[in-house]
Amino acid sequence: MLYHNILKNLIMPVANYAMSTKDMHYLKLISNMEAWPEEKIREWQNVKFLKIMSHFYNNTTYYPRIFSEIGLSIKDIYSIEDLKKIPQIDKKIFNEERQSLLPKNLSTIKYKYSSTGGSSGDPLKFYLDLDSWSFTIANKIHNWEKSKYKYGDLHIALGSSSLFPESRSLKHKVFHWLKNEIPLNGMNMSASVINQYINLINRKKIAFLYGYASSLFLLADYVLKNEIEIHSVKVAFPTSEILTAHFEKTIKAAFNCEIVDSYGARDGGITAFKTNSKNYHVGYNSYILDDENHNQPQPIIITDLFNYTFPFINYNLGDTIELDRSESNRDYNGQIISHIYGRESDILYLDNGNNITGPGFTILFRDFNVAAYQIQKVSGLHIKCTIQKTVKYSESEEKQIRHAIQKYIGHDCKLEIVYSTAIPLGKNGKVKYFIK
Repeated sequence: MLYHNILKNLIMPVANYAMSTKDMHYLKLISNMEAWPEEKIREWQNVKFLKIMSHFYNNTTYYPRIFSEIGLSIKDIYSIEDLKKIPQIDKKIFNEERQSLLPKNLSTIKYKYSSTGGSSGDPLKFYLDLDSWSFTIANKIHNWEKSKYKYGDLHIALGSSSLFPESRSLKHKVFHWLKNEIPLNGMNMSASVINQYINLINRKKIAFLYGYASSLFLLADYVLKNEIEIHSVKVAFPTSEILTAHFEKTIKAAFNCEIVDSYGARDGGITAFKTNSKNYHVGYNSYILDDENHNQPQPIIITDLFNYTFPFINYNLGDTIELDRSESNRDYNGQIISHIYGRESDILYLDNGNNITGPGFTILFRDFNVAAYQIQKVSGLHIKCTIQKTVKYSESEEKQIRHAIQKYIGHDCKLEIVYSTAIPLGKNGKVKYFIK
């Protein structure tokens, strides 16, 4: 407990100052906001929305033009409810209108470069305001701490951390060390890899597991099939994919632990957590446009109230949800999601024992000049990677992509890289980026 207090009240505030971030500041704010009535939350969001809408109207060429085309004035925008008057935006518009969407005062804003492949496999490169990034980090900490976890507790993170380990900065490594996180590869979950992780969990008595839902499932499935006893795990934090009923049942059976499920997207700034509730609580920094079709599935049209670098205003994320609008038994003063659709990844089981999970590929491809991609299992030892490249794509990028993928599928598995001018969309209108 002493380290937790020192980390949150002394070490991380200093680190925030050095990196121009504010996660500890927002962590305190979120804790206070949970005690506010719903009316006060909406008033706070109204102020944030009007300020950011005014910013993009006055500092981009896109919104004055779009408003003029539909006969709308900035004076017609009074509250967050007026989002329904504003045209939606998506990745296609972002890519086509990029220059007109970037604010002219971008150089005065502190931001980081970011990108996403998402469930559709079509990457979007964008700027991420450090305030938006800080709020989502704070919301994650806040919701994790509703479980047995306390900030600074030792935990493993099963993700794509080992894609390009040589590129990690000293600052990045120190950050993981301070928050007691052990980053591990969650892309190739072969039996030998899983066995190493189990030994690590037992040796260090790891109590908290964070990672791709499919990676946690494969870990749990191995534990059950091999009748391995693990008693240290208290909470599992699945991310990036839909936590299917089968995944959840397997993880609980293997570790006898609590599960805190989540949904999130950097593009749009949304984080939503399922802690002591059957529903997902949406972070206060983002707002979902409600189409008011009670208990009917709707696309996530999100507004990031903190990102002043890129206008994620009425942004279509591409996923589908159901909002909970019921007045009875409400356990949260913000927006509530009752069901999330999409983002369900397949697992590719290869004949050499390597089991490949999907989300890590979005991390891989987002840093290259790739418009879309598709990973397909042709046979037990043959993987086909189809790439829709941009004009800036280079031979050196293919070498890096080939090296990274080959590393995880194994050198005895054939990797075929082909190029296409367009990758066909699935029935849901998205690129299916992972095919068995």
